[in-house]
Amino acid sequence: MDNFIISNEYWNTGETVEYFGTKPPDPRIVKRAKALLLANPGIALRALDLGCGGGRHTRMLRDLGFDVDACDVNPAMLEATRSIAPELAGQVVEASILSLPYADRTFDMIVSTGVLHQVYSIEEYGRATKEIARVMKPGAIFCMNVFTSKTIDSRLQKMRTDEPVYLTNEGLPMTLLSSTEVCELLERQGIRLEGKPEESDKQEPTGIRTVFRAIFKRD
Repeated sequence: MDNFIISNEYWNTGETVEYFGTKPPDPRIVKRAKALLLANPGIALRALDLGCGGGRHTRMLRDLGFDVDACDVNPAMLEATRSIAPELAGQVVEASILSLPYADRTFDMIVSTGVLHQVYSIEEYGRATKEIARVMKPGAIFCMNVFTSKTIDSRLQKMRTDEPVYLTNEGLPMTLLSSTEVCELLERQGIRLEGKPEESDKQEPTGIRTVFRAIFKRD
């Protein structure tokens, strides 16, 4: 990877922060969050917006009544999330998906959109799923979407010959697995698919990507 220039600048520009801050919450996630609350009346539930971006899901979870934590590695995204949920400022922290600053079995629900594929290797993908499983309570819900290998944009540069790791024109690394491989990594941690997932191509600001949307439940 030494010959490639990797940059996080894209995630901290005003235009990108605004794009991800003004997008509506994923309706599948909203529906599942409401169902979880209805199934647990009178119980205080704790949720994590993992890779919170501009804070759209942090705000949604707060408004529904969850006790919400949020984390991201990008300072501008954290600032945006704190600005739309100032009462949660102390619970919006800088943290990597590879090393989460939360105790075991903390969360009833985790939301993570567009985050897992940003790891640098398959090994890191596995470490990330292990961390997610660690902080989930038994029976907790994991709502996520990731980019997969079903469609590979021709503008992506292959970073490694031995693994499906690519670099976008913006200098963003991505590990693109198949949806089956993603599910297998989560299943190894006791996080199993719930319901029917969706997988479709979408034009993102950084290019055409195949998006895998799914909901999982912890054993």
